[in-house]
Amino acid sequence: MNRKEAIIGNLLFHPKDIVFVTVFMGFLLSGKKMLSLDSDIGRHLILGDYILTNLSIPTDNILSSTLAGLPRPPYEWLAQILFAFANRLLQIDGVITLAATVVAFTFYLVFKRSNKLSGLPVISLLLTVLGAIAASVHWLPRPHIWTFLFFAIWIEKLDLLERNEHEKIWTLPILMLLWVNLHGGFIFGFVAWFIYLIGNLFELVLQFDLSKRNVLIKLLVVGGASFAMTAISPSGLEIWSPAINASSKFILANTLETQSPDFYLPQFWPFLLLTGCGLVLPGLGGRRLPASQVFLLAGTAFLGFWMARNIPFFAIAAPPILAIAAQPLVERIRPLARIEINFRNVSNIARGIFWPTIMIIGALTFFYFRELHTGSGLNKFPENQLPVKATDWLIAHPIEGKMFNDINWGGYLLYRLWPEHKVFIDSQTDFYGEPLVHEYASTISANLPWDDVFRKYQIQWVMIRPDIPLHKELLSAGWETLYKDNTAIILHIP
Repeated sequence: MNRKEAIIGNLLFHPKDIVFVTVFMGFLLSGKKMLSLDSDIGRHLILGDYILTNLSIPTDNILSSTLAGLPRPPYEWLAQILFAFANRLLQIDGVITLAATVVAFTFYLVFKRSNKLSGLPVISLLLTVLGAIAASVHWLPRPHIWTFLFFAIWIEKLDLLERNEHEKIWTLPILMLLWVNLHGGFIFGFVAWFIYLIGNLFELVLQFDLSKRNVLIKLLVVGGASFAMTAISPSGLEIWSPAINASSKFILANTLETQSPDFYLPQFWPFLLLTGCGLVLPGLGGRRLPASQVFLLAGTAFLGFWMARNIPFFAIAAPPILAIAAQPLVERIRPLARIEINFRNVSNIARGIFWPTIMIIGALTFFYFRELHTGSGLNKFPENQLPVKATDWLIAHPIEGKMFNDINWGGYLLYRLWPEHKVFIDSQTDFYGEPLVHEYASTISANLPWDDVFRKYQIQWVMIRPDIPLHKELLSAGWETLYKDNTAIILHIP
């Protein structure tokens, strides 16, 4: 390739570029909305900053007054460091940009694999973009986005191993070593591994495919080595406890993202459409898919129907499988086949590196100069959803004693007030457990004798929403109102 062709190849938009730019910009433009939906990033930033400052990873609870000192497995410490570093560089704008890059690169890889396996760039592009839109129901600047990326890489590695394409099996345990320290979603890697194991065992036993014996041996080696890698974390094998113990029906039923998707809501329709493609395309194409791919498609779809937060796993797994399934159908429809050929010819010239790089550099440059010019970032925690002004007042008028707070504000209050104040509870409900979460829910709705709970935990002041039942109960008991706006109220024990 001469210099001119190289320049043209860089400047041309590859379908990979379209995927990356679309997802990257979609995430950036949703930044403010995501911050209004969830303040949990505040907790992660505080912990990441603590680790960077003290060069120590806390394995006990240092954030809440209720369960102070109890073991709190740091299964997200590496992601917290990365987010904290981005926050130090460009505040919340840096965090949003990092998260946007991770999610965009995830679907960049999904398209790349779909196109490579099927040779259908147009179909792969459409399926990948649909998958990204479906997954957007759980786009948040939180450590779980690293699980999206590692899940995409992990199933590609498993697929290569199954196809005997000279995949080095040691790469999977190394991936698991990183994954287990980035996010507790590493368990989905083992779910995918088990699906591939069962799929290949199915073909060996029921279809007498003896070539699967070597694949099964490699999968067993990978599984054992990867499990061993999960012990290389600050809490050792205790890192499994949050995933194993997160089974409280009460907590799951009262957490929006752990509920089943409500298909009356438009945001879940892309998932439904992608699921429909999963039912229709294999039948229309008539191509027999490997058992592991069928089980992966069905298994991740089930997970998505079970809990809304699992939808991204189906959105990541489905496009490559469905693109392969669509191959015979495209070949039978000549106009569509010609479009794919023409698109493929253009794609072969483009390199698909330049525009993602430009987008990342451009976003970082924009945020840097905006902050330099205005003194503040573009993405901020919203005042109408979080106690921004109330916290400003509290910092200017310090209060002593233990607080009771809205669970959805826990991350934000830690971000602004820790270590001077520890929260009563935050949104990491798998740590707090059902008894405390139940006490919180019953207290804030005034279904329990709130004064018993407050005496138990020595609560001296409260920051809650003005429209909840506990507010009226506290006023009736003579608690003093120190601050009030449309979002939050601060009350102090008389």
